[in-house]
Amino acid sequence: MHFWVVQNKTVPNEILEELTNSDEWRVRHMIASKNKITETIQKKLAIDREVLVRSSIARNKKVKLSVLLLLINDEDEEIRNMAKERIFKGEYNE
Repeated sequence: MHFWVVQNKTVPNEILEELTNSDEWRVRHMIASKNKITETIQKKLAIDREVLVRSSIARNKKVKLSVLLLLINDEDEEIRNMAKERIFKGEYNE
């Protein structure tokens, strides 16, 4: 059911925050791609165990600078490089 709930465009951030604990990486990945998520949710997903979730946060067009600063130390080289590039280009929200 988590998968279907997270697809709802009007689901509140409070529910999305709870769903960041889902065992299904696809659910966390979908949350990470949502532009409306809070900085708290972004930070939690930036340290997710699944690389695709962290990658989705790194690509999120509304990502916060503080989250990109976490990702520049990611274990995955592609995510580190993406975070560095976005910081360099100023492609983040304050």
